[in-house]
Amino acid sequence: MPITLNGDGSITGGTFNRPAFRVLLTSTQNINHNSVTTIQFNTEDFDTNNCFDTSNYRFTPNVAGYYYVFANATLSTSSRPNLEDGELFIRKNGTTIARSEIDPRDDGEMGAVSNQIAVLVQMNGSSDYLDVAAKVNKQSSSGEIEGGTTGLTYFQAFKLAI
Repeated sequence: MPITLNGDGSITGGTFNRPAFRVLLTSTQNINHNSVTTIQFNTEDFDTNNCFDTSNYRFTPNVAGYYYVFANATLSTSSRPNLEDGELFIRKNGTTIARSEIDPRDDGEMGAVSNQIAVLVQMNGSSDYLDVAAKVNKQSSSGEIEGGTTGLTYFQAFKLAI
């Protein structure tokens, strides 16, 4: 299908991978030991259809379809090395649909881990939502989800053009 640029600035024709967004955690978030905690993504890098809500940290797309979803979280502890393992979750309507765990399995402790996770998911375009959560298992210091503007912890998705 040809793409047409209209005189009013709109585009017709073609298929676009929208909605799409990328959000960042820009400051370190403390996290309790062995507790699944929603990551508080507070800065939008971009959000084509205004579907990400930085007050509840959820993506609620306004277009039904299949979405490619990706998240990265850097997990650590306030004193290092003290991290035993770290987990990352993508949740749809509060239920885990994808999980990633880094665990050395030898009772070793790490300074920090960077977990990545991706999933394809169908969304209804009205009430379905996605969020990301993390969990740390640590020795004694407080757990952390590292933030910053360099992309240590981020969440992104886009609608597949199918």
